[in-house]
Formats: sequence, structure tokens, C-alpha cells
Amino acid sequence: MCIRDRIVSFFFQAEDGIRDFCLSRGLGDVYKRQLYLENGKTGDDYMQKAQKFAAQIPYMAIAGNHEIFRNYTYLNLRFKMPLYDQFQNVYYSFNLGLVHYVCFNIQYFHQVFEAREGILSWLREDLQRANSNESRSQRPWIVAIAHKPFFTSLKAPKADTHTDYGNFTQIEDLYLEFSVDMYLSGHVHFYERMLPVFRNQSRGYEDFNQTYIIKNAQATVHIIDGISGTDHEITQELDKSEWNEYTAAMSSKFGFGIVDAINKTHLKFSQTLSQNFTQEDSFYLVKDEGHRFSQANTGKTTFAVSYTHL
Repeated sequence: MCIRDRIVSFFFQAEDGIRDFCLSRGLGDVYKRQLYLENGKTGDDYMQKAQKFAAQIPYMAIAGNHEIFRNYTYLNLRFKMPLYDQFQNVYYSFNLGLVHYVCFNIQYFHQVFEAREGILSWLREDLQRANSNESRSQRPWIVAIAHKPFFTSLKAPKADTHTDYGNFTQIEDLYLEFSVDMYLSGHVHFYERMLPVFRNQSRGYEDFNQTYIIKNAQATVHIIDGISGTDHEITQELDKSEWNEYTAAMSSKFGFGIVDAINKTHLKFSQTLSQNFTQEDSFYLVKDEGHRFSQANTGKTTFAVSYTHL
């Protein structure tokens, strides 16, 4: 188990990697992205394999693009997340230790235009409550989770993020307004950790001569973790010259992420290899109590950093 004396850990996966942790979290595209195959038997097979831990610990799911078959029926028959009776897994949030997690179906937001206003309204209300002084005093960290990333170093046609990005700027505005500390996504089949970024441009943080301690960030840190177990189109390593300027680490090795809320001023993220459970990458988000993002668009910042090709 991963509950430790001083922290509550949060494990998340994209695709079909299965590990025995205290809270498992799927980022969409569950079980080789084919819950619906053979009239749902593939999904049943996945649930049988996951039963060992899913019957004992919370398993929190959010839809990806491959769950859309029959309007997310095969996902919704198996998973009923918080607020299901109201929102049918489109969005929900929960508190765990020092972190407020907000989860939403970004694929639904992208494809169903008439749903956007409702999703944005719910996100605004949820994040506004989570960002209040009272809530932040109890849970100073906010982590958002959805399937698709806003940014990636991988360019089209291998990734559709760049063509989708214009649809996500309204969500990104909410992240900035309410100081969302971290955004976790999947979809792209590799691991990519970014420095604070807004509008596809890097934004500052204190002591930015390194990438492993990010203090008082001025924008959300984005992490893509789509490499936990998929057997589909594994993305090959990119040369550093192809990386976005705000990318701090990248890998195509199977792995999974863990969020450790150490205390009210320190949050650790680590990427662990599935093969041998060794830590491949990690960094700390550090902030002064009461820190919020500056709402001014400071634009591009030049980072004097040493990037990591894992």
C-alpha cells in the first residue's frame, strides 16, 4: 500500500497498466482502449483482472476518446463516479488529503459543442470553491485530470493536440484564474513533463535554473502520462531539438505516476517504471502558503535549465 505516515499518495494510469496502490486513477482509454469489443466481453476481462485491487481501493475513472462508443455506455455501466446521478461521469471532484482533484470528460467537451457551457460552468464553480481561502487552508493543492493534453512536443499527424488546442483555451483560462497546480493527462503514448506553461509559452517560477524544484509557479504544470501499459503505437523518443522549450523530461518507457502531497507547501510527482518499480523521473512543486498565480500574462520566459532525456 502507498499510504505513508505523513502523506497521502495518488496513483494514476493511462491505458491498461495495473498496479496495487491505495488509489488507482484511470486517465481514459481503459484496457487497450476497447471496453466495447465482443459486446463488452473485453471490458469484463479487464474488470476481472482489476478486481484484485479495485474491490478494495477506490478506482476513479474518466473517459477518453475510445470510451465514446455508444455514448460512453460501456464505461458508465462499470464505473459510477461521484455525482453520477447528476452528471453521468462527465465531471466530478473529490478531496484526498491535502489535494482537491477535479476530473472531467474533455473528449465530451471537445466533440459536443452544446455541452461546453455546462462543463465550463461546473468547472468554474468547483475551482472557485477549491481556491477559496478557507478551502486552500485545508487543501492547498489543486490537481486537474482529463484525458487529452493541451500541449505536447509531438507534432501532427502523430498527435492531434495541436489541432485540438484552440478548443481548450477556455479551460486553460480557468486553470490560470484559480491557480490549478497540476494537470494530468494521457492520450499521447509517452511520458512528458513540462514546466509551468500558459498559452503554449513558458511562465516563470523561482529558482528556475533547475527543473526538479519548481517554486511559486506562475502557471499550471502539465504532465502527459500515456505510457503505463498500452500496446498501441508506442511513441518513439524525440530528439531534444524537437522538444518544446518548456519540456523538462520525456520517456517512452512503460511507467506510471504517483502524486505525493507531502505537506501544505511541498507536493512531489514521480514517474515509476512498470518493469522494475524504479523511479525514472521526479520533481517537487513548492510554494509559499497562500501563493496564487499572477493573473498578468507575463509571456515568454527563457529558462536556463538542463533537460532530461530519460
